[in-house]
Amino acid sequence: MENDITSKLPFICIILVNWNKCRLTLQCLESICLISYPNFHVIVVDNGSIDGSPFKIFRSYPQISLIRNEHNMGFAEGNNVGIRKALEMRADYMFLLNNDTVVDKYVLCALVDKALGGKNIGILGCKIYYYDKPDKIWFAGEDRSPNTGFRKYFGRNRLDGGEYSEVIECNCITGCAMFIPAGVFEKVGFFDKSYFAYSEDVDFCMRVLLKGYSICCVRQAKLWHKISSSLGNNSPIKSYFSIRNRLLTIERYCNEKYSFWILAFQECYLLLVALLKYFIRGRFKVFLAYLHGIYDFRKRRFGKGRYEGKI
Repeated sequence: MENDITSKLPFICIILVNWNKCRLTLQCLESICLISYPNFHVIVVDNGSIDGSPFKIFRSYPQISLIRNEHNMGFAEGNNVGIRKALEMRADYMFLLNNDTVVDKYVLCALVDKALGGKNIGILGCKIYYYDKPDKIWFAGEDRSPNTGFRKYFGRNRLDGGEYSEVIECNCITGCAMFIPAGVFEKVGFFDKSYFAYSEDVDFCMRVLLKGYSICCVRQAKLWHKISSSLGNNSPIKSYFSIRNRLLTIERYCNEKYSFWILAFQECYLLLVALLKYFIRGRFKVFLAYLHGIYDFRKRRFGKGRYEGKI
């Protein structure tokens, strides 16, 4: 009887991308195993790790699907590999999840409940807390301007006193945790691998909205995030991809009539930030990363960019 009930529930594939972060992935999988929703399968995509991750992960969790890429394909294409596998398995929904997270056991129940009860759902997000400050909100929804890239976060850095509990519509969901109906990929396509890492989630959200879907943050679905575990917070490499890809996204979705001036303003603004925040403080590597990001955007150097052969 229990198997009959389970088979009638939507089938969900949880997709993790791992790159030399075996310990984080194992901790994430440990929390996933406690999820109360019964009808899901885990796909781990390993992006050419050299720390023994594939063997250690599969030895600990042989019930998962493990896909090994020969090299680091980036967050965008790494997820695409997992999504294609999930589509082959006829998943109803994909739950794209950063491997540096720990999930609440009811996270899928809350997401499925909203997905089944909502109309024209494109993406659902979660309420995300800081891992080391488990009552402090990192993400509870976001609205982003396509002309400036400036963001309005809901609840960011606030202690959760219950006021951020309702489901809200917004225009952007972080790629840290995205719950997406399988049919969306057929109409919108996959993540754009030219981003490699950072802002591919924003680009995907913009395309989802342009196709007429809605985006919501389901704040009853909870998880905890170890911020910037892969490339480091404010590291030169993260700064490079963030700046380059921010400009690419603005170019694609800003007001076309004023795109020249919008991009010129953005580049001047980013140069000013680089000078005041990093150069005068002696953080020259991050300062150069800003310059390289702007330069490579102008040169149309995407994918791994200047980090080709290095990551």
